[in-house]
Amino acid sequence: MLYPSLKERYGPLEVFTKGQIKRTVEEYPFNEKYLPYAYGLFLEKPELVDVLQSEYPDVSAKEIRRYLANRFFEGDEEYSFQETVRFRVGNEGHSSTEGGGGD
Repeated sequence: MLYPSLKERYGPLEVFTKGQIKRTVEEYPFNEKYLPYAYGLFLEKPELVDVLQSEYPDVSAKEIRRYLANRFFEGDEEYSFQETVRFRVGNEGHSSTEGGGGD
């Protein structure tokens, strides 16, 4: 559901920015604890490293990408934003970026 929400707000862009991802997660019914995973899906690797180092210093970009690679990309840690969109990760069938429920 995250990709359709991003696309609805910003159009079918080649990439989304940290700010676009964060605002969409905050303003739609997504659980914000998954924001590092949303960044991992929709930011390219160098930007992901920078964002996580500044916003989530205890979270490893390598571990986020490894988890997402194993979950959605058959272990390929070099997946790209385009593959995220092509395989519709972040949509109804993939709940890692969904949320809204109480913990």
